Amino acid sequence: MSARRYAQRGYRTVEGCMTRGAAELVMAVDACQKTHAVAGHVCEIGIHHGRSFLLLYLLRRAGELGLAVDLFDAQHENVDQSGRGDSEAFRANFARICGDTTGLRVLAANTLRLTAEDLMREVSGRLRLISVDGGHTREVTRHDLTIARGALEAGGVVILDDFFNEAWPGVAEGTWRFLDAGGELVPFASGANKLLFTTDPAHAAIYLENLLRSGLGRQSKTTEMCGHPLVWLDLRTESLRDALAATSLWDRWRATTLGRLAGAVLRRILRR
Repeated sequence: MSARRYAQRGYRTVEGCMTRGAAELVMAVDACQKTHAVAGHVCEIGIHHGRSFLLLYLLRRAGELGLAVDLFDAQHENVDQSGRGDSEAFRANFARICGDTTGLRVLAANTLRLTAEDLMREVSGRLRLISVDGGHTREVTRHDLTIARGALEAGGVVILDDFFNEAWPGVAEGTWRFLDAGGELVPFASGANKLLFTTDPAHAAIYLENLLRSGLGRQSKTTEMCGHPLVWLDLRTESLRDALAATSLWDRWRATTLGRLAGAVLRRILRR
């Protein structure tokens, strides 16, 4: 399956939280890396059943490997239950979507016991795309960002999940602790529950400009984080119902006798 096809519909067949908007964001970053010759392997920390990792794997280029890192069977170490890595489900999804395992590397481990060197050893090189979606405590988040930065290629991108999710405040706290301690990552974009970082301001400016020109999202704006420009993209997917509700035709229908009657019936049903 191609990455484009997977991002459009295939991801829905794999349990997980990645949305189509998030997939489109990752693909736009990958395209920018290709244009500007940023090379390296791909990795995700926190696999669950593989929904977002499979996209990264499908975006690999010749000679690149995909590294999947998760506790998997050691779920007794999953202290915050932010996900539930399942090796059997992951491998079944991988076989169905990707098939060939030649470029796959799997590391079943607690990341608190891993270093950046461990990640690079698994793929014999540095990484250009790293999704950080493992444990959501402040300690794990800070550590995972630290090892991700250490394994990142110049111009590579860290894709952090749940920084803005109010259900997981540990992610934001761990990120701020990483940055306050001198973590050398530059934020440049947010959207679809993702916060994106790269290695330096020069590459951040390239990504930001490309995302603004990409046409992604229903709207966008440039703001600031940690003294760096950051583009926010509204990547929420719009249902057919929402699209119809925004049209003048819908307003005219609601103003008719039949439309008012249908609305009253619906409200009565919802009150039950």
